[in-house]
Amino acid sequence: MIEINNNDLRFRLNILGYEFPDSRDDWDSNWLLVFVELRECAEICFSKTDPCLLTMDLISLKDWLQSVSVDNVTQHKLSFMEPEISFEFSNDKVNLVLKYNFNPDGSQNDGSYRLHIDNHYIGPILESLEELLQKFPVRNNL
Repeated sequence: MIEINNNDLRFRLNILGYEFPDSRDDWDSNWLLVFVELRECAEICFSKTDPCLLTMDLISLKDWLQSVSVDNVTQHKLSFMEPEISFEFSNDKVNLVLKYNFNPDGSQNDGSYRLHIDNHYIGPILESLEELLQKFPVRNNL
């Protein structure tokens, strides 16, 4: 599980499982059920589950955050097939961007919610991603 605490705001992201655990299709078998929760002052203000990441996306995120951690960023935005979650790097800061189904204001339009990730969270996030990838590896069914 990935956890970020910024003052009174707490963000959690966890993988609950494969969307299609019995699928034999290479694409379908790698979709993940992603759980997101935002808490403000210990009150849940938003929680949602959506199948918006592939196992390969976790690998891309891990690689991207590793490049951020060693100041070797060549790609300043990381987005995925489904636009609910993306990451941006600018002015030496990482921002998590939540859109559509994961936008806490409930807006299904192009509005977004940004959460700054302090650099000291990068290491623990990388460790969490490694654990998630061990629990939910890429499944090749060919």
